[in-house]
Amino acid sequence: MAGIRNLLGREFTSSVGGLGTTTEPIHDGKVFIFMDMARNFYCQCAGTNCIKNWCVPCGVTRVTFEMWGGGGGGAGGCCCMSGIPGTTGAYSVKTLNYPTIQGGYCYGLCVGTATCHDSSKRGCRGCKTYITGTGLSNFCADGGFGGCTCCGVWQTASNYNLDRIDFEDTNACLGCGPSAYGGDCNIKGRAGFIRSQCNGPGCAVKAMLPYPPRIIDHSGGWATTSYKCNHSCGEDNHCMINMPFSGDPYCCNMGIPGFGNASALSCGSCCKCGSTGPGGMIRITYCSCWMGVSSDCSLHMCN
Repeated sequence: MAGIRNLLGREFTSSVGGLGTTTEPIHDGKVFIFMDMARNFYCQCAGTNCIKNWCVPCGVTRVTFEMWGGGGGGAGGCCCMSGIPGTTGAYSVKTLNYPTIQGGYCYGLCVGTATCHDSSKRGCRGCKTYITGTGLSNFCADGGFGGCTCCGVWQTASNYNLDRIDFEDTNACLGCGPSAYGGDCNIKGRAGFIRSQCNGPGCAVKAMLPYPPRIIDHSGGWATTSYKCNHSCGEDNHCMINMPFSGDPYCCNMGIPGFGNASALSCGSCCKCGSTGPGGMIRITYCSCWMGVSSDCSLHMCN
């Protein structure tokens, strides 16, 4: 019997493999990660970034599903326009225990894709991430809202030396983030903002680009970057931040999953588009709590 218990308690890597997926050990369990790594820049959210069947490995008795909606893209600008970044995507987490979940049960996974560049005064909305299957109902995380730009932000004396400018009172633009549904804990997306640090239209403009919870840290927060004027589609504004996923020669195509990306800052007569909104992510943590599994795994996942 001891041999059977050991076999039931053993973890097996999912047979699913593909672009943007990894499986890593954690204690005696596993973590499966599914991201939008292709960065195809869909201008309309497409249900093409999906795994039809992710199946629970044999012997698993507890699974935690986490998901992040795609981040909102930045807005474009012309003729001395500037504005705030998009919001993060929403976050949701759901844990299922045996017998609600068992080895062999299969789930559909769809991760929100990255958005395309946008030259309008409202950036592209991020794409939804969702999971379907036994024990789940309307389990999804909406994508972030696109950024906003307008004229004369830095020519308005009332904006000088402010800690936070977020356009909250202008057509309800980005005062709050999108919602998540169906989880044990659902966290709305985080709004970004801009700030100036001196008195005058030539101030150094700082963008506070929002990042979602449970990736870099527990609660999420903001990454600070200096806006550069007239840079193509805002990529340099994103690339200047010093955070994971961003220190890459092609960082304009990458980004923290669910990250709210930079809007354009235009000067003179030129027009520039906003940065693309990064795609979302799904993280699945699973483990066995049968007799025979190590106490480390049981303490970590099953208590």
